[in-house]
Amino acid sequence: MNILIVDDENITRMGLRKTIESSEQFSVVGEASNGKQALEFVRQQHRIDVILLDLNMPIMDGLQFLDYLDSTFQGKVVVLSSYDDLDHVKSAMKKGASDYFHKPTMSPDKITNMLIAISKEEAEPKHSREVDDWMKHLILTPSEKLLKVNHPFVDYSKGKVVILASVNDFNQLNLNDFEIYNSIIQWKEQSNFRGEIVPWREGQYLVVDVLQTKSLLNQYQHIQALCDSIQRFLKTTKEVTLSFGVSQMVYDPLQMNQSVKEAEEIVQQEFFKGRQTLHFYKEENKSEQDFQVSAQGIWQAMDDVDKSALQNELNKYFKELIKLENKEKVLQESFNLLISLKNYMENFNETAPLQQIPIQHISKLHYAYDIHNEVYQSFDSMLNWIAEYENNHYSPIVKSVMKYIHQHYTKEISLDRLARHVQTNPSYLSRIFKEQTGSTVSDCIAELRINKAKELLKHNQLRTKDVSLAVGYANERYFSQIFKKYTGMTPTKFRKQK
Repeated sequence: MNILIVDDENITRMGLRKTIESSEQFSVVGEASNGKQALEFVRQQHRIDVILLDLNMPIMDGLQFLDYLDSTFQGKVVVLSSYDDLDHVKSAMKKGASDYFHKPTMSPDKITNMLIAISKEEAEPKHSREVDDWMKHLILTPSEKLLKVNHPFVDYSKGKVVILASVNDFNQLNLNDFEIYNSIIQWKEQSNFRGEIVPWREGQYLVVDVLQTKSLLNQYQHIQALCDSIQRFLKTTKEVTLSFGVSQMVYDPLQMNQSVKEAEEIVQQEFFKGRQTLHFYKEENKSEQDFQVSAQGIWQAMDDVDKSALQNELNKYFKELIKLENKEKVLQESFNLLISLKNYMENFNETAPLQQIPIQHISKLHYAYDIHNEVYQSFDSMLNWIAEYENNHYSPIVKSVMKYIHQHYTKEISLDRLARHVQTNPSYLSRIFKEQTGSTVSDCIAELRINKAKELLKHNQLRTKDVSLAVGYANERYFSQIFKKYTGMTPTKFRKQK
């Protein structure tokens, strides 16, 4: 059994080496005086079964070393401490250490007995490491040569399934691959799981199982129970949650690489379904759905300053958007919504707090639910700002006129009609409207209609004539003139440049 000694005290390293090498079954393959040197030694792919690790060292201490130790290391780590610091020891155990020694009280007999106990435990893990390597080769480079072993996965009469366990929000955790992988291995040992656990990508682990039943219902129930068991164990030991992607069952072990691809593909459904979810891969003809999700109700709610309607419209919008099951589409449409919100607020008032619209932050979110919530919070904060602004700057008459315009812009609106609506004379209304909004009534109506037209022109199935009628212009030619006046281009040119 190969042992690496990591301790900054030379006399301790010498004493440990002498004790270890007094037995023919143990060999010291290297020494390091700090965690950084030890990491370099481990990364040089030396075969190491046990690391004796001091916790208190300069440059990089034992806890930092455990943080950086890669999940591919499958030996044992025994920590050594010269002081009674239970917190440090507990932290080391949580980070993957398997045992602990108090340096002042350890003796040659205790060290030897501990290594003998580990060597007995290592008999099975040694086999597991070889299986991991074999399994990775079988997945990455399938070959008939790899099937000349005695392993259940080689049996063509038994079905195999690949489950990809993916840690939720892995990059936000104060844990590394090694710690989580160790916990999954502990689960395997405690649950007597007969399959294999293979470290895969960062924060992802392959659970490869041989199914003992041909009943589809029993297979689903078995996999569900298996994933639930892993989930509970990881929640309890590491306070992390997982999502699972399950491949179709195969009999040919050379098809395991395809099984992994299926599991990787289907686990991405967690983006739409959320954390702690289980997804089964099904072969089906996936047709690209090419339809537009209308945002018209959202902007109407903004115009009406209607909080309840805004929430309902955004919920409907995202419900339809998520049905597409296209992550890029969800991201792009959400990004476009926030860009449109920014433009909306700029048009509303130049003092609007645009910095509260986190456009770039959208791409950093990993779940559709979080994106939906982020978009809603942005719209909600802008709606609150609009409501406060209008209360502070607009009189009841002007607010009533603006609400009427937003609700009836598709119909004919005149200054006289607006004046009758608020029971005042046209001249007075025209003057106070310009004073409070900085815009004439006719400009306000035209700008609203043109902004609505911009949204509708994004839909290629709508003719320019249809758009003109939809925003209150019965004459298509006049609509084009007004559109060019406010945008600098014709509707046709705008559509081509969108």
